Amino acid sequence: MPLHYPYRERTERVVALSRAVLALFSFLAIWLDQTQPTHFATAGYSLLGAYLVYAGVVAVVAWRTHRPLRGFQLGTHIVDLCAFVAIMFFTEGATSPFFVYFVFALVVATLRWGSRGTVATAAGALLAFLALGFLTERTLEDPEFRLSRFIIRAVYLGIVTVLLTQFERFEQAVRAELERLARWRRSSPTDMEAMLKASLPEAAEIIGARRALLIWDEPEEPSRFVAYAGPSGMELRRESPEAFGSLVPTALADAAFISFSKPGIVVLEKEGKMRSTPGEGIDPDLRAAFLITDFVSVPLLGKDTRGRLFFLEHPAAVIDSLFLAEIIGSEFLARMEGIRLVTGLRNAAVLDQRMRTAADLHDGLLQSLTAVGLELATVSRRLPQELDHARAKLSQVEELIAGERRDLRTLIDEMRPGEVQIRQFDLPARMAGLPAVLQQQWGLEVSIEAQSEALVRCTVSGGDLARQVYLLGHEGLVNVARHAEASSAKLSLSASGKDLSLCVRDNGKGFPVHGHYTLEALEAFGVEPVALGRRVRSLGGELFLDSSSDGSCIEINLPGVLT
Repeated sequence: MPLHYPYRERTERVVALSRAVLALFSFLAIWLDQTQPTHFATAGYSLLGAYLVYAGVVAVVAWRTHRPLRGFQLGTHIVDLCAFVAIMFFTEGATSPFFVYFVFALVVATLRWGSRGTVATAAGALLAFLALGFLTERTLEDPEFRLSRFIIRAVYLGIVTVLLTQFERFEQAVRAELERLARWRRSSPTDMEAMLKASLPEAAEIIGARRALLIWDEPEEPSRFVAYAGPSGMELRRESPEAFGSLVPTALADAAFISFSKPGIVVLEKEGKMRSTPGEGIDPDLRAAFLITDFVSVPLLGKDTRGRLFFLEHPAAVIDSLFLAEIIGSEFLARMEGIRLVTGLRNAAVLDQRMRTAADLHDGLLQSLTAVGLELATVSRRLPQELDHARAKLSQVEELIAGERRDLRTLIDEMRPGEVQIRQFDLPARMAGLPAVLQQQWGLEVSIEAQSEALVRCTVSGGDLARQVYLLGHEGLVNVARHAEASSAKLSLSASGKDLSLCVRDNGKGFPVHGHYTLEALEAFGVEPVALGRRVRSLGGELFLDSSSDGSCIEINLPGVLT
């Protein structure tokens, strides 16, 4: 693997310093030991002295150069190998104590070029060593030559090569994992679903697993959340709080561990120590639901989050995978807690704005409507008896204002924090009164066809669904009266499974655009009913418009809103 320049610069400095120290102590060793070298003493001393000078010059160049010199690494490496062979030849040949120089050359090759450099250097060193052995035994006929020692040294050279190659591969794998971890995209902490869809598959790729599974519990939520990333894509769903039990045995609830099919479980203790324990390590229902065999698992234990992250089908799962999994788990926990914090702050800001809006509505518009209603009542009482038609119209206006006041007061109460809503939104009653309201306001004759099951399920589904359904129907009818010039319309409401459907048909002249349109198309043209579409989009639904000169049809689908 190519090294980046700062790392290469440090490597060259360490290599140069090590070369100089090795050359210095080698020279001192033969100078202090008068029995060495036994052959070619003058040549041996001269060669070691020259190599010492060379090592010093290279060290100075390496420490004073701030840019990589072209050919510097390969050139010094070739000189080192040639010098090592010459030094060994003039100091007892294959039995020379300076055999350790070959190990130095292998280490340097590993640092510079990785496993390929190690193998190439080992091949050259082994050939040179075999040649030295042949010269020592056949040409020089050295009586100190021992074949057994020669074979052991050759095997030793091979073993060192294998160890260095494996070490380099391990270092490369660790570096690759860190690089993948560093490149992990930092998602914007605003949406939990979007974060999980982007982060969970990437986490599986970083650790080298084919699948990833995240299960957690949210505070004040009656469900258990499951996020699964597999070959077929990403899946998010809710389960019952009792689904999959405690996920893992109670004794392992706060532990990170790796489970193998045969040896059992290897647990990572908080102090960084490892221990083995027998057992399955996972809930049987969870294992069956996701076809789990071997896996790596880490806990997610935050202020408001309790869950567990699983990496499944890890082909190269080793103990070291636990440490990387813990890093990934900590990052997931930080992202989830961050999203929850941002959501809380956003909700607090919205609540504060709602409180101010409620106060403004109560002190402004509601009081004004009340005053208008009182004035109308006073005028109605003072009208002469013969103006019955005017009195009737005023009574209708009073009823309309009174209805709007009730709606506005209910809305203000709901916007205030801490209010206990004793009465649910009465959707059947409001739907029943809708024709009269539309007749008074727009002169629109309305018929309503609503399944009783749909009305009841909208009410019991919780949240603000019943009110939103009423507002969708009201706004849809107002749209056909205002924009399609309809004189009569029909509102249909039906339920199918967890899906809810609304349909408004009219006898008008159609909307400004004719044809079949989706919500996206209406937004692109900027024509009505865009405002109605925004409310539909906020509920995760779809809107379709069919418009012609013979009438129009607004169809609204709300999938998965019913319980």
